[in-house]
Amino acid sequence: MILSGLFFTFALLTFVSSLYLVFHQRTLPSSLGMAGSMVSIGLLYSLLHFPFFTFVQIILYAGAVMVMIIYLVMSQGYEEIRNETSLSQIISAYIISVLFLFSFSRIVSKSALPAWEKAEGEFGSIKEIGTTLVRDYAVPFEIISIILVVAMAGSVLLAKRSLK
Repeated sequence: MILSGLFFTFALLTFVSSLYLVFHQRTLPSSLGMAGSMVSIGLLYSLLHFPFFTFVQIILYAGAVMVMIIYLVMSQGYEEIRNETSLSQIISAYIISVLFLFSFSRIVSKSALPAWEKAEGEFGSIKEIGTTLVRDYAVPFEIISIILVVAMAGSVLLAKRSLK
């Protein structure tokens, strides 16, 4: 009972942080909303007993990605562009988001999901994931890392060109 209460609390925290990310007009505060949603998703993984996903979510996404976003914003000299939005637009966007949350939660709660089977003892452990990555997926893993480095370098290059 306590775990389900914690789960729904972290799910609500994720939802509210995501709303803050989407609807805030300034870059750095919306980045904090993104960090809040990333950390609360990591806490959800922790409640589901996935220690590797918890570690990856909090350290990589909430830590490294947020540091990279804030560094890029600050190094590029990004100036805030204020869009004029009316109060009625903001209120209606929040109302629609909350209505979507409640309708989605009603659909999920009324659906007949089968009972989950208990996973094997080593399922999702860091040792099993690392062994599988090195043994079966070493080449695709390295190709993806090269693609991500090239994409990051390309985005920095394109951002530098647009400043000139």
